Amino acid sequence: YALVHTETFAPRYLQLRISNTRVFSADERSIKAEASYLLLETLVDEPSRVHQVGKYYDVFERVNGSLLIKDRKCVYDTVVIDNCLVFPV
Repeated sequence: YALVHTETFAPRYLQLRISNTRVFSADERSIKAEASYLLLETLVDEPSRVHQVGKYYDVFERVNGSLLIKDRKCVYDTVVIDNCLVFPV
């Protein structure tokens, strides 16, 4: 809804690239890790541009033999964020 009803809507493609995960600590129940991300945006008839960069700080927890995200903090390094960004990072 938000995409279609913004005043500056234009068809676009977003590409989210996430680096390999770096583990800081691990025990039997949880894992603390970080990963960097890069969000690229391409509008029709325009060159791609870097939309946002930053890091994920994650805590994974083992539940029934699977790893689930217990906590995720997303810290962005980009100074200016497009005010019509409605996609979750």
